[in-house]
Amino acid sequence: MFNHKLITRLYNPDTHTIEVPTREEIEEQYKWNLTDIYSSDEEWEIDFKFVEESIIGYAQFEGRITDSSVTLLACLKFDEEIGMKLERLYLYCMLAKDSDMRNTKYQGMDDRIKQIYSKVLTASSFIKPELLKTDEEKLRVTLKEFHQALVNRNTVSVNQQTDKALSYGHSNGWVETKAEMIRNLETGYISYQGFKEDSITVAMNGNLASVRFVADITATMKGTASVYHLKVLEVWVKKGKRWVLFARQAVKN
Repeated sequence: MFNHKLITRLYNPDTHTIEVPTREEIEEQYKWNLTDIYSSDEEWEIDFKFVEESIIGYAQFEGRITDSSVTLLACLKFDEEIGMKLERLYLYCMLAKDSDMRNTKYQGMDDRIKQIYSKVLTASSFIKPELLKTDEEKLRVTLKEFHQALVNRNTVSVNQQTDKALSYGHSNGWVETKAEMIRNLETGYISYQGFKEDSITVAMNGNLASVRFVADITATMKGTASVYHLKVLEVWVKKGKRWVLFARQAVKN
């Protein structure tokens, strides 16, 4: 319930206004309990100093987080620890500042945490690009392995590297499903003698990637061999740790 006595005391009948009470005049039940975050400003300073002195630790992982699973895990745990402390530090000083905007101490703490937050973002900015680069490298390898599997008529690999809903479009408008592609390779209805990619570009968005390239493909269909010069778009989806082909379309180059 509202403290009606406090409201009555703060009300100015001449101006019909109510003076904003100070934090000390507000009952405890209506205040944020900042001790749930930090027991004191001194404890906040301890974590702030830890983060400030730990920023340099990001340098040990830059350029090598994908060297091994151990290094990657260590980097992610290190970043998580810094991130969790930053969230607590920011929440504490933000609530303390908003509780009493006249208190310049907490305004200063808020400025300090924003500055160090910016430094952490800069120091850790390599993590996501390096992880994405690793995914792209794996996709490029998988793409070439898939094309080689077509040449080798390796239907086991083709099965593993394609999605069950595969739509495989050719430059003449013919579209194969996954089952049809495997059956056509097994029966020799179509065979590939060469598959050369060039000018590969990859665009990634989470677990989805589009790959564009030009290709010279030597293939035999119904006993007739031809060389096709194509522009190709392939759409790949990451499932677990593997990339699988979801869709493909080609046009004559």
